[in-house]
Amino acid sequence: MEVSYFSEVNFGRLCLPCDLNQIYTIQANCCEDIDSKIHDLKLVLDDWRKFKELSANNASSKWSPLSWRAPQKCIA
Repeated sequence: MEVSYFSEVNFGRLCLPCDLNQIYTIQANCCEDIDSKIHDLKLVLDDWRKFKELSANNASSKWSPLSWRAPQKCIA
């Protein structure tokens, strides 16, 4: 068996700012309860959809003015 390490740059954290162009997954370990986690992850999903739509419409640019609205209920 071979062990591989992934770069942390590709793992976003819900309670920390991250580059939307680089992340592949989000972790939400900073949430105190499941209701807060679900609320904030729904915001992330909505923001991600908007980001992908903007990226598709402006494929030549890697910059986007869109940023996460979360966390709102989870601790920062």
